[in-house]
Amino acid sequence: MRLASKNILRFIMFLSASSAVAENVTLRSGEHSGFSRLVLDFQGEVPEWRLGRSDEGYILQIDQSDFTPDLSDVFRKISRRHLEQIEFLPESRSLSLTVTCSCYISAFNFRASRLVLDIKEGAADLNSIYEIPFTQPIEEPAQPRLAAQPASTLPEHMDQKTSTEPSVTLQLPRSTNLQQPHSNLPPLLLSVPEAPMANQDPPTPVPSPAGNELSEPLPNRDQRHAETERILLRELERAASQGLLDAHLPDIPAPPPPVPVQMTDPEPTPARSRETGIRSHLNIDADTSIDRGVLGALAGIGVIDERLNCSLGDDLDIRTWGTESEITAGLAQQRRGLLNARDELQQPAAISLAQAYLYATFGAEASRTLDLLPEETDQIRALRQIAALSDNLPQIPKGPLPSLQNCPNAGAFWAMLTNRVVPAQGVDHDAVIEFTTSLPPHLRTLYGSRLIRIYSRSGDTSRAEMLKTAIVRTLEYPHPEFDLAQAEINHSEGQTEEAEVILSDLIQGNSQLSLDALELFMKSALEQQTSIAPAILENAEALAFEHSGSEQGIRLQYLLARSYSQQQQLENAIQLLQSLTGQVQDYDMKFAWEELARRLLEIPSDSEFLASYYLHRNTIQNADIMVNTRRNFAERLISLGMADAGITMLDSSTSLTADDRLLHAQAAYILGNYTDALGFLEGLSGNEADMLRLKLLEENADFKAAARLADSQQQTERASELLWRDGDWEALIATPSSPARQAAADIMLRQELPDIPANAATGDLASVQALLTRSQSDRATIETVFQETELRENQP
Repeated sequence: MRLASKNILRFIMFLSASSAVAENVTLRSGEHSGFSRLVLDFQGEVPEWRLGRSDEGYILQIDQSDFTPDLSDVFRKISRRHLEQIEFLPESRSLSLTVTCSCYISAFNFRASRLVLDIKEGAADLNSIYEIPFTQPIEEPAQPRLAAQPASTLPEHMDQKTSTEPSVTLQLPRSTNLQQPHSNLPPLLLSVPEAPMANQDPPTPVPSPAGNELSEPLPNRDQRHAETERILLRELERAASQGLLDAHLPDIPAPPPPVPVQMTDPEPTPARSRETGIRSHLNIDADTSIDRGVLGALAGIGVIDERLNCSLGDDLDIRTWGTESEITAGLAQQRRGLLNARDELQQPAAISLAQAYLYATFGAEASRTLDLLPEETDQIRALRQIAALSDNLPQIPKGPLPSLQNCPNAGAFWAMLTNRVVPAQGVDHDAVIEFTTSLPPHLRTLYGSRLIRIYSRSGDTSRAEMLKTAIVRTLEYPHPEFDLAQAEINHSEGQTEEAEVILSDLIQGNSQLSLDALELFMKSALEQQTSIAPAILENAEALAFEHSGSEQGIRLQYLLARSYSQQQQLENAIQLLQSLTGQVQDYDMKFAWEELARRLLEIPSDSEFLASYYLHRNTIQNADIMVNTRRNFAERLISLGMADAGITMLDSSTSLTADDRLLHAQAAYILGNYTDALGFLEGLSGNEADMLRLKLLEENADFKAAARLADSQQQTERASELLWRDGDWEALIATPSSPARQAAADIMLRQELPDIPANAATGDLASVQALLTRSQSDRATIETVFQETELRENQP
């Protein structure tokens, strides 16, 4: 057995050595609502990394000498809306990410081998370590220094120079979405101090430096260190017993014997009431000034209703409201005790019956039972909210559950389900996970599946996977809620094909979850820019009409409008978007109008484009679309001869850019306003501007200036033609051109023939013959020039 273990160890070492070979790290990408995601998939564990700001955007440095990323598929699934460019810098083993939008990047390790980068829209947290310029090292915050200490004031068993090998090693989970400054820390080492030997003298206290009034005697400090270690080890033991971490803990040391305390008369101090609570955080005790300072710095924590406290969360522990194997019997027993001997309703019995119904997931029956009670209490209002959650109905407004999100009990669980989102701060996630994983299987599947979707939508895939594992362990048959949660996880991880297969089955099932499944299916199709089957679109139209006015119905109508735009059904898309004005956030509406405008621009046929544009001209002109999109409309309209329509599409609220001036010049040229066109072109350079300027000079009959411009552009043939039209024969001879045109220019320059009187003598026959020959040659030259000009004019 020992020999086999050695062979296995050697094999593992061989694999570890083989992994040192250079690996080609794959970069996968995915487009999501509001952000783009990059995933670096390493073959082994994620190495140390560092992310910081640069002039172009961000720099990601990987501490791995053979790091070689494959960037070929980065922009296959994402646009350049959030990430404009990504470049590998081999000399520093870094990735340069160019981000030009109003975006920021957050990063975290997912599982053991993946590093995830999310490029999100909006402003970054000012305290985020990823916003520090990359040239500045990320340092730990400086600790306050009270006074200089001696070389070593620790007891021997805590001295760093003589510390022994740690007896506990905890492998903390790496798949977390918490953005810590150092996400790749080595295993946490906890050392339990051993008791001193019998013949060993206790450590001699070292006197505090003079003037340090805040220092305390060393024995008290040692006692506090030991007490802290005992408490920490007990908490770790409790976490290990719940399966939250894998660790071998030593025996917890017994409490120390009581230390005799010498009683002295205290100095008189003014009486002061002890502050034990923080306003709006009644579940948090602040016993010290440090606690109060920390809680005061936690900006953004959800405010808890001051009339409530976390004891209400203890009353909402659904695990105690029934027994899984005796649900029917429990309901019968609770119904029998509803009335007393006088047939009077007993409020405690009615609450117990409602709780039994909720344990059985009968929300409607629980609500009817609560209707029998004469008065509303916080507990009854909370039970009504749970009944709505049980039947997946819209939430009852102004209930107490959302205020319990920071409670360390069932309150945090119900608050998360009621809010349906993960707040930025102020949520006891440990309480949520612990409570969910300890629910009976039928409740764990129902509510845990919803929490998986909530965490997946927020990008917290590690907690979503944790809940999924807890449900799969006890799931005997597929549950629709769990199938929908699985589809949401697949969608968040970019596995769209797997997600769409599950969603298609749920949509066809025509259940209560069909609306959620349809919404997620349409989001996935829009992100991937894939067509949606007509049957699914018809189903979406029917459900949107059925739920019109509700929050989910509005979201479905919005997705339908975007789907119509994608399929270039512009009339339907415009009608839906106009009906949603004021019901959808401004940013989402701007995105939808921009998407519709681009789909209109993508119509390939010019005639169909013009017909669609003039049909919806007023709507497109007044829509909130980007400046570049307006410029693209103007450019296409002007190129098709629609100068006035093109100028109308340009944004007149801002000063004209160079591109705008060029478009204005083109429109003026089409309308015959040559002087205005030249004014717009003044100061502009570039081939397109020069070509238009050449046309304008020619139209203004300024052939000499036009010829100079054509010659500067190396258009010698065009320059010679303009010189011919200008009659500048000397310049024409000096310009390379055709032999016929050169000869014609020479004829115009010579002007050597004298006037011959009609009655003149015949004279020298040879002279006359020479004149006739030259005349015939000149006529042939002129005829050749006319033929060349005619050919050029007849060319298409």
